[in-house]
Amino acid sequence: MNNKICVVTGANSGLGFETAKALAAQGARVILLSRSADKGQEALDKIFVATQNDQLELMTVDLASQASIRETGQKILDKYPVIDTLVNNAGTWISKHSLTEDGVETMFAVNHLAYVLMTHVLYPALRQAPDGRIVCVASDSHFQFKINYEDLNLTDKYHGLRAYAQSKGPM
Repeated sequence: MNNKICVVTGANSGLGFETAKALAAQGARVILLSRSADKGQEALDKIFVATQNDQLELMTVDLASQASIRETGQKILDKYPVIDTLVNNAGTWISKHSLTEDGVETMFAVNHLAYVLMTHVLYPALRQAPDGRIVCVASDSHFQFKINYEDLNLTDKYHGLRAYAQSKGPM
């Protein structure tokens, strides 16, 4: 992974943090994407201490906002015409019904649509890599419920578990 360009969403905690740290330990240039600048910087600092890799960069993005995804994705493309790996890892859990600025149920927007849009935006640079990779982290929660195509926002009978499972399901 030495000198490979890797983008990791949700890199400030959990699997995203560990993935970013492992890539950095292997010599990759890692772009950590985090919703929170403070938490992202804290993660970047910890990864640097653990790996001594100075090829770490933090970008903030709100994955509940399609405009933010497009803006951040374009900043990445402007700086990195070739991206070797995109790890779509970020996820969220919300127990109360909420919609994003785009009018989409929040968990579905972050856990599902953000993966698709970030991949779409960065795809031109991923295609330029000799062996580009896209990794999408999910769960088996989608086995619990089927996607409600008639009401993707789950405005009728919202339940956090149902919304989470739907956000993790295949389309």
